[in-house]
Amino acid sequence: MSILGRKLRRDIRRQRWQFAAVTVTVVLGVTLFAASFDSFRNLNRSYHRTYDEQAFADLTVSGGDAEKFSVTATETDGVAAVAGRRQADVPFVVGDNQKLYGRIVGMPVDEQPTVDKVRVVTGDYLSSEQPSGVLVEKHMADHFDLKPGDTLQVFLQGRLRDRRGRGHGGISRVPVAGP
Repeated sequence: MSILGRKLRRDIRRQRWQFAAVTVTVVLGVTLFAASFDSFRNLNRSYHRTYDEQAFADLTVSGGDAEKFSVTATETDGVAAVAGRRQADVPFVVGDNQKLYGRIVGMPVDEQPTVDKVRVVTGDYLSSEQPSGVLVEKHMADHFDLKPGDTLQVFLQGRLRDRRGRGHGGISRVPVAGP
């Protein structure tokens, strides 16, 4: 064995607790980095899978001539799908006279939209058999203990109108209504 090898062995033996502490620190650091990096990759894959499954929009435009914009966008190379939606921020009455201000978003009836699909968690998607039905965002439904079939009132066209919940959706918008 070389002189440096013997010196190293003696130094490690003499300062074994310091050597052990440094070794443990390095092992924990590498382990923490590996776990964090793996978690990041997992989260990134999850995000992209959801993005693809739900057909999230790459671009959202508000205002202007929506019909003209939709036609132009549809004719543009590289655009996979275009969907127009009406939305409004309106007052709601939920449950025992709980007044809210929230967003209502128009959705196609009987089929999922081509862009920004809705993940129905409880109940059913919108149907032409119940044209005044709505999907309520899951967190709102949980907070107000709303079940499919419960009624909420939405201020539309100058007055409160009853809307029956068809289900709860895993969406980022508050209630989603049919046309």
